[in-house]
Amino acid sequence: MANGALTGWKQIADHLGTSVRTAQRYEQDLGLPVHRLPAPASGVLAHADELDAWRAEVMGSAERRAAMERAEHEAQGERERDPVAETGHDTAPPVELTEAAPAVAARPRRRLPALLLAATAAVAVATAIGLWAWLAPSAPSGKPHAGVPPSTAAQEPPATAAVLDPGPWPTDGHDMQRTNQGHLRGPRAPVAPRLIYSLNPRAQLWHAAALAVTMDGRITSGECGLLVSIDRAGRLVWKREIRAYNGLLVRPGGLTAAADGFTFFGAYDCALDPDIVQSHLRYVNPEGVVSVMRDIGSSYHSPALSPDRIVYTIDEINFVRAFRLTKESIWGTTLASFGGGGISLDSAGRLYIGTDGGLTHQPSLWALAPDGEVRWSALRDELGQAVVGSDRLYVASMTGQVYALTLDGTQLWSKAVGGIGSLKPLALAHSGTLYVQTTKDVVSLNPDGTLRGRAGPAAPLLPGSARPLLDRDENVYTTDGDAVVSFTPQGRERWRMPVANPSIVVQLDEGALLVQTLDGKLYEVSDGK
Repeated sequence: MANGALTGWKQIADHLGTSVRTAQRYEQDLGLPVHRLPAPASGVLAHADELDAWRAEVMGSAERRAAMERAEHEAQGERERDPVAETGHDTAPPVELTEAAPAVAARPRRRLPALLLAATAAVAVATAIGLWAWLAPSAPSGKPHAGVPPSTAAQEPPATAAVLDPGPWPTDGHDMQRTNQGHLRGPRAPVAPRLIYSLNPRAQLWHAAALAVTMDGRITSGECGLLVSIDRAGRLVWKREIRAYNGLLVRPGGLTAAADGFTFFGAYDCALDPDIVQSHLRYVNPEGVVSVMRDIGSSYHSPALSPDRIVYTIDEINFVRAFRLTKESIWGTTLASFGGGGISLDSAGRLYIGTDGGLTHQPSLWALAPDGEVRWSALRDELGQAVVGSDRLYVASMTGQVYALTLDGTQLWSKAVGGIGSLKPLALAHSGTLYVQTTKDVVSLNPDGTLRGRAGPAAPLLPGSARPLLDRDENVYTTDGDAVVSFTPQGRERWRMPVANPSIVVQLDEGALLVQTLDGKLYEVSDGK
């Protein structure tokens, strides 16, 4: 659209990715920058740059974002009471990301008589052309960015019953309970690591947080401004550039791969700027078409995906939101304080979230019902991500304390294990044994909290790195300096394989591991042919 001009509430709402009612609520409650045409014309105009700047300002304030959520809910109620007055709705399927501007979904609209429609359009266009020179900023709205997916219609994830991938690759995105327990055998006597692929080296904190393997064996990974898919032979399947609304390159957060081949992810600032960066919740289909679901704040963590196809996200200020795959926003709530390791789910779809509430004297462990209501809160410590068993959950603090609680929030025990350098230090075996990655070793605890053993030394993990990996025999795989190391459940070292700067270890398939390093390399560690 020339000069970023948006004519009428429908175009304004489409640019914002919301409904007409909601956009009008934004103007009323939050000062959405629109311009009304002078008499005798009627209607409104807006500029894309001004809307984007307004949205960035709102997303940068927790208070204003909460007001935005209230406006959305109030607008939803108005639409339910008077659906005829609405010219668009919130449940259009997501569209392909063009990265030059927010994605716009084609939405059904009411039909007007042909003559009235033509006359209305002619007046609106003529008025807009005559007045936009007065309203438009002098600078253009920007050029499209290179490296985007082909211009094709985005594919919405199919409505299949089996959404979650039960394995065989126990990455964060496949195991919503975050146990990291696999059901395949790992390498017994691996040969020298094989370099599969190398991203552009941009070693930074959190770099290796984005890694997933899909059911067809493809590997999805990313770095600043880039998302790639490769096959087991290291051949590039596709490569996509990813940017925020303002055009800045962003880094993909944790990836969640579903059984239908679609992968979900948030994003965050490449430079780790402490300011909030307006970004998107996105998904990519097996062909590499990247689509925007909704706009959210910076998110370092893998989205959680429930069996009934609800996507849960948490951003850097602990704003938790739930979405349907049709882009419909279901609910949102802000938890106290910051930090945490993301969202874990139990078999009933309830959410468990650890935060750094201990730093602000607020509760730091939160349990939410699937509808977003807070079920309970507990503890006051700087907590990472929880792991969830059949009847209890475990969470660890950065100060080295491990807690066990029932799913109703009753504390069963706590155990001091030593310093912990990761927000995701836990792995839970089917046997009930809990494994904890500390800054010195790997500690194993019995279900009653008593010490089972220690294995190490093991290198501390980065805050964005994954927890220890467990194979079907409960062998442990983790990192130790410039090596990947494996221990038996009893703590005896099985083997040690040199790999420079290892960060994440996941299971690729039977007898093979995938290792991502801090300098952007992907290695296969396996028993060989």
